[in-house]
Amino acid sequence: MKALSAMEPIYKLYIDDQCRKLLNTAKNSWNGNQNSAGADAAGLSLSSIDPEASCYAEAKQLMAQIEQKVIADENRAWNFKMKQHKDDVNLEKQRIEAYKAVGEAYGLHQSNTAYNLKGWLW
Repeated sequence: MKALSAMEPIYKLYIDDQCRKLLNTAKNSWNGNQNSAGADAAGLSLSSIDPEASCYAEAKQLMAQIEQKVIADENRAWNFKMKQHKDDVNLEKQRIEAYKAVGEAYGLHQSNTAYNLKGWLW
């Protein structure tokens, strides 16, 4: 029983030490590469932190910060793709309008001459 009661504070020191190491690894991964690959590497380290560790709150805060950045980057990429799509659609609309204008102009400048083809040999 003495060993069991002495083990609890030692285990607490161990998980706190591990937490600091894993948190530093996560911060280094994230600071070195702030994209989805860095987020994956940091998340792997952060997911190994014991919830009873003293730095768990700081780990959660870092994870929230990473999540915000990744979501913002994904939204930015999505918005850019949507803008490209809208630009492509607008370009196609302009092209169709130009074809229409050329066709109308061609039709307006046609002569009113009618040809009688009866009796012509082919």
